[in-house]
Amino acid sequence: MFISVIIISVIKLKCLIIIDLQAGFIFNDNIEKIINPIKKVRNLFLPEYCVFTQFINNKNSLFVKSLNWNKLLNTDEQKIVLDINDKNLIVKKSTYNAVSQEFILYLKQNNINKAYLCGVDIDSCVLATAFNLFDLGIEPVIISDCCSTNSEVIQIDSILKIAKRSFGEKSVIESKQLLIGG
Repeated sequence: MFISVIIISVIKLKCLIIIDLQAGFIFNDNIEKIINPIKKVRNLFLPEYCVFTQFINNKNSLFVKSLNWNKLLNTDEQKIVLDINDKNLIVKKSTYNAVSQEFILYLKQNNINKAYLCGVDIDSCVLATAFNLFDLGIEPVIISDCCSTNSEVIQIDSILKIAKRSFGEKSVIESKQLLIGG
């Protein structure tokens, strides 16, 4: 008796998440210098696997009430500074974390098991999103030279050490590792 076996391989995919690269967050040289590296990395991903997050603040948020942070309340400040493609998913958010129900559905429907993260602020929104992805079983990889912060007191190296300790040594890379196929 001959038995044929069909092996079905499930292809796991990767996506790029560009976090809060918006006009209202770009007010220092640290942020401006990550825009070109992000553009280069973005070109490695099909548009449907490139996700943008867009922070939308409101006057009743804890950002305003507790932190007295009154930015990104208007559409000019909320504008994403890179060109958007029709196939890009834009995740609108009013929290540090970008992992909404809509985004979870996108990840499941596209069979994504690894997400590359870049953008601002690495000490809040990027890191919060990485923790939530990890908790969902999605491997977060932070592209260190494509992340920055508007904080004057945060040491990015310390944040990257936290990421490596929390998600593994391979969870922090530089863009050149992606660009050369590493």
